[in-house]
Amino acid sequence: MSLTNLQVFSDTVDTVASELVAQQVDKFNAASRGGIVLRTAANRGDYASTLKYQKISGLIAERDVTSTAAVSALELVRILEGSVKLARRIGPVNLMPSDYDWIMRAPEEAGATIAVQAAQDRMADMLNTAISGFVAATLNVGATLVNDMSTATLTITGLADGAQKLGDASNKVVCWVMHSKSFNDLYKTAITGANVLFTYGTVNIVGDPLGRPYIVTDSTSLINSSDYYSLGLVSGGIVLEDNGDMRSNTVVSNLTQNIAATYQGQYSYNLGLLGYKWDESNGGRNPVIASVATGSNWDKTATSVKDCAGVIVTAH
Repeated sequence: MSLTNLQVFSDTVDTVASELVAQQVDKFNAASRGGIVLRTAANRGDYASTLKYQKISGLIAERDVTSTAAVSALELVRILEGSVKLARRIGPVNLMPSDYDWIMRAPEEAGATIAVQAAQDRMADMLNTAISGFVAATLNVGATLVNDMSTATLTITGLADGAQKLGDASNKVVCWVMHSKSFNDLYKTAITGANVLFTYGTVNIVGDPLGRPYIVTDSTSLINSSDYYSLGLVSGGIVLEDNGDMRSNTVVSNLTQNIAATYQGQYSYNLGLLGYKWDESNGGRNPVIASVATGSNWDKTATSVKDCAGVIVTAH
């Protein structure tokens, strides 16, 4: 594989991987009903912040038409939500150019193979990281957003009780994210007529007559000892933004019997949770997964739990 062919290989990985991810984003967003939003962005620096107007409590009040008493003014307050940028690497992957020359295979073939694997793993990593952040932030809030089913396996009743944590806003829960064990427990007791809405790599979204789709993924962030977490997400509860900064390089090396080469890529994305702000002091810049999975690194900025990213149902 000549130097020119190595460049073709590198370009193929970048192009195909980006196209595959882009093709799946719209399907994923639609299938999850917007509970997890994947989109492109161009976030500068380590963090991205969004100012939102807080809901005014007591905006409507009774009025006494016979009174001249003074009343207190209400404040229109803006709250800050903030995401954090996460850096990721692809490879490095060792290549032996002469292998492809020997079997007379095109460099695009090797590039497309790595690209397919990279695209699937890229989406899986984003989802797993997002789940770890959501679980940490929600558990940190506590019982007002968490329904602990004690020793029970997951049931439809347990999910309903979890959604009820949002009170009259329980219908804001648009999808459930759960481990395959939790889904199978549901399937054995309650689910009929299930249909697959989306499949990509190890991520599956299944819908059923209840109306809310189930995103099934064996993320380690959904398990804690013997506990299994099922996440009820509101629309826009989790936002993942690809920063479009994919960069790669293929380097040729000598001093071996056969000329070798190594491919390596890198990119970044931002993770944000509705109703929370990444704590820049505690969590810091470019956090590792353990920091994302630490509850104290996510500050709840929403006044009401009804305006948070969602709820958790804990089963066994």
